[in-house]
Amino acid sequence: MLKCERRFTSYERIDEIPIHGREERRDSRALFSREKVQSESSRLVKSGPFPTAKIGSVVNQVEKYVRVARERALD
Repeated sequence: MLKCERRFTSYERIDEIPIHGREERRDSRALFSREKVQSESSRLVKSGPFPTAKIGSVVNQVEKYVRVARERALD
């Protein structure tokens, strides 16, 4: 019988599948980026009556929608 007498530890982590989307301006595919959605949203609300404090909430909803849609497409 083999006896190693050494400790071995492994760690598991979630490896997320990248989400791709279509960029309207360039008509190309790109990785989904929460930061890009947030910066674009911030830029857009400067010219309108939308409260900037709600941007984070809206970005969370967009990200959740995109992830759910991807999971449905994979099923």
